[in-house]
Amino acid sequence: MPSTHRCSPRSTRDRGRHGRLRAYDQARALEITEAFFWTFCDDYLELVKERAYNQNDVGQASAALALRLALSSLLRLLAPVLSFATEEAWSWFETGSIHTAAWPEALACGRRPRPCSPPRARR
Repeated sequence: MPSTHRCSPRSTRDRGRHGRLRAYDQARALEITEAFFWTFCDDYLELVKERAYNQNDVGQASAALALRLALSSLLRLLAPVLSFATEEAWSWFETGSIHTAAWPEALACGRRPRPCSPPRARR
């Protein structure tokens, strides 16, 4: 017979998860994501779209890849709250469902990022 004692390790772990979930400010997370989305669209997208569409530009492939990675990441961030709209947009350039897609990897471009180091003190 399984233990129903309230202090079992499983119930303690579950209470911790539920507490963190209750403490998570979902509205604030959405607010930050939306602010980033509109800044991205207003600023970066407007600056790079000419380069991304120009087949004769040497930076075209880089610009197109950056836009694709950014759109993919933004759609994944917005998917929990805009499920139908993000699923439709996802289907325009990806296969499968956005809701079963893996999160992007930090090294998706095949390049190792430089490690962050604290700023050096000035002498």
